[in-house]
Parts: sequence; C-alpha cells; structure tokens
Amino acid sequence: MTTRHGWTTTPISADILRGALDLERTGRGVLPHRLPAGARRQIPDDQLAMAESQPSGVRLAFRTRATAVELDVVATKRVYPGAPPRPDGVYELLVDGHPVARASATDGDTLTVDLASMTSRTRPGPVETLRFTGLPEKEKDVEIWLPHDETTQLVALRTDAPLRSPGRSGRPVWLHHGSS
Repeated sequence: MTTRHGWTTTPISADILRGALDLERTGRGVLPHRLPAGARRQIPDDQLAMAESQPSGVRLAFRTRATAVELDVVATKRVYPGAPPRPDGVYELLVDGHPVARASATDGDTLTVDLASMTSRTRPGPVETLRFTGLPEKEKDVEIWLPHDETTQLVALRTDAPLRSPGRSGRPVWLHHGSS
C-alpha cells in the first residue's frame, strides 16, 4: 500500500479479488480469468478465451472507512462490423451488501471481430478512471462487481482511507457449472 496526497493505492491481488481463478499480470495491470492458466493452455480457442476473460461474478472486495474509491481499468470494447454498438459494461459498487453506485468505462481497448472471416484485431486504448464518491463515513464492506461481459484489466485501486482484505466469510458458496 502506498499513500500520496490523501489517497492510498492498494495493489490488486487475490487478497481482495473474488470470483477469479487466475490473475494474469499484464503490461498495464491485472487481468482476472475464470479459468486457470493450465486449462486455458489446453483449449487454444479464441471464443473460449474471450468468454473466460469476461469477469462474470468477479469483484473486488475489501473493508474500509473510505468515502471515495477510484478504480483505473482498461475495458475491452467489442465491435462487430455491421452490427449495432454494444452497450458499455457496468461496474456496480455495493456497501455492506447493498448497491449504491454504478459506473461504466466508455473507452479502452477495441477488439474488432469480423464474423464473416472469423478474424479479429485489437487496438490498444486508454486507461479510464471510475470514481465512486459520497460513501458513508464508517467501517464497511465494499464490493465492486466487474462487468459480466466486458474483459477488464484492473490497473490501480485508490481509496481516501486505507483498506484491508475482508477475509473469508465462512458462508456457504454456490458454485454452478453450465453452459451459457
């Protein structure tokens, strides 16, 4: 953790990330995966790679007294030529289990997929900062749920008060495997 100008920057690690089986370090941040690296190597399929890197069910979770949170992300925007634009993914912030704010990254990397030729190309884009402010001034559990359908690199997490891992709740977990 580092503190600068009243903001605390916390490294994004498995301690505060839930729902991801693997964290890939990239040149810009951390990319959560829903499949472990070994499984991804066994099935070198672009469609599977795109689906498993979309962070459905993945969230940052921590305890803090912070009233403001900033999350730097690189969202991957998918473009299908000839099709209408896809909506931006939604990042939802919960405080003590209750939704209190939403944000979207409107820019980022662009993945253009040509369905006729089944080819794709990626154009790098900028990092975008999502800001959540006006949070209650008390110790609380905070979760930021990542978009279910938009690959997201997590670049930096800043808060105006230190944070800590919430630990494991000990509650039962529902694990569902199936086809979407």
